[in-house]
Amino acid sequence: MKKTRISAPSFRTSLLTFIVSVVCIPGVTLAEAQDLQIDTDKSEVRWLGKKVSGQHNGYVKLKDGTVSVDGRKVLGGTFVVDMSTITNQDIESPKWKAKLENHLKSDDFFNITQFPESRFLITEVKPGSSAQEMLVTGKLTVKDQSHPVTFPAKIVEKDGIYTANGKLTLDRTKWDIRYNSGKWYDPAQLGDKLIYDEIEIELHLATKSS
Repeated sequence: MKKTRISAPSFRTSLLTFIVSVVCIPGVTLAEAQDLQIDTDKSEVRWLGKKVSGQHNGYVKLKDGTVSVDGRKVLGGTFVVDMSTITNQDIESPKWKAKLENHLKSDDFFNITQFPESRFLITEVKPGSSAQEMLVTGKLTVKDQSHPVTFPAKIVEKDGIYTANGKLTLDRTKWDIRYNSGKWYDPAQLGDKLIYDEIEIELHLATKSS
């Protein structure tokens, strides 16, 4: 049988054609996506709520989370928040601090007995206004009710570890948290007990090393 010899230039041309064809196929990349675990010890979720007579702030902890990356590109992610870990940071009195924390865990607010977890699922990540800023869109589920949210986040990768810092404002009434809300009760009757609907959330997330 006669063997066909392929010259070096022809081989290189064929290899280049193959690589280009793979890259051009939708959904196919040369680098494989990988799922990284969130480091819950190095991640923080801060909250800030305001009312007519002042404001309160605190933390809630992540229970679990993964983020899908391809090189330096974030493709998606899922995060689980342990609602039983809601804490207050600004009240010095142990008695009044515990009273607020228990109230937040009650049916008036997050009802952690029936809804012990909240979840966030990333559905889209697009470039933001700067090289490191991305616009993150996802589905936030609280008390079994889901609504889309979008917020800017600064995402940095260093030595295989990804960090993300972002801030967003939520309207709590969308998730059926109506306690002393001016949308559901007469503000004139609530007086200084009125609590504003907006909750500010700051995210500081870090993955474990890839």
